[in-house]
Amino acid sequence: MKLKQLEGLLGNLQQFDNPKIELEQYPTGAHIASRMLYTAENSFGDISNKIVADFGCGCGTLGLAAALLDAEHVIGVDVDDESLEIASINADELEVELGLIQCEIKSLAWRGQIIDTVVMNPPFGTRKKGADMEFLSVALKVASQAVYSLHKTTTREHIKRAALRDYNASSAEVLSTEGLLFDEETTQATVVKSGVLPTLLQPRVVVYDGVCHLCHRGVKLVINADKDRRIKFCCLQSKAAEPYMRVCGVDREDVLRRFLFIEGPFEYHQGSSAALKVLSYLPLPYSALSTLMIIPTPIRDLAYDYIAKKRYDWFGKDTNCLVLKEKDLLERFIDRDETVQKEWSDE
Repeated sequence: MKLKQLEGLLGNLQQFDNPKIELEQYPTGAHIASRMLYTAENSFGDISNKIVADFGCGCGTLGLAAALLDAEHVIGVDVDDESLEIASINADELEVELGLIQCEIKSLAWRGQIIDTVVMNPPFGTRKKGADMEFLSVALKVASQAVYSLHKTTTREHIKRAALRDYNASSAEVLSTEGLLFDEETTQATVVKSGVLPTLLQPRVVVYDGVCHLCHRGVKLVINADKDRRIKFCCLQSKAAEPYMRVCGVDREDVLRRFLFIEGPFEYHQGSSAALKVLSYLPLPYSALSTLMIIPTPIRDLAYDYIAKKRYDWFGKDTNCLVLKEKDLLERFIDRDETVQKEWSDE
């Protein structure tokens, strides 16, 4: 299942009509849920054919995402009977199986690591201090492989220390929701991944058709204008591009049609939106062009797609990445070593 399809299905789920403040209930958005679970599966193999538990499942968004990604069995746990009723309705609508248990997490009578993976969006502890750590403690006791948990950015270092020091996690990494797998500070919730340390990818990466003359001209323009060196580049044809595409749920053909700009796995853009987003990082006058975002995306992409379709005929193509002919640009490329060592063709 592709990422966009997963997000679309989750976006149609029924959510709380009257969230209970005392339980810190709030819906888990389809955008973050789809990316969190998609990454858990496609980067780490922690969902498909696994037994997955969704702690504090609420309306079941995370657990149902796991079911849609072919988890062997999914169990949702929540103290609120009304939430569990909604989760059951959502499971019926999606025609997937979701086991449900009404129970406080601290009273869960599971013993040993009987679950492969726990996913959760626990209370942040604003109403009941320490509620988030209570969830994390139990999750790390019952999960044999990994725990994926959303937390406030302000608690990220505390959570990481506690997972390692107090809860006997073999390893832990705090990863931002804008920068999951990315090595940069953010201001939003965080994801704790326990058990396996990921390879850090980089933010603000343009993945583009390296053999296209028009694309190469665009890359040169950005490099020359980007004096702060905020944007990085990767040729689509290199192996280094693969994890970035995988995190975003796109494939090579998608990127050949519309280039990809990754701010983070939860924020990526293609086509005209990608071009305007890249321009927004540049100084004036280029950044002013980003105001064209107000034009509806379908209209912008009509023009983009027409030019993209004709680009080889109008501007030509090469058999190898064009940056090899201007090696002074290579320092801005995350795949520079691979590009220099290997010649490849788009044929």
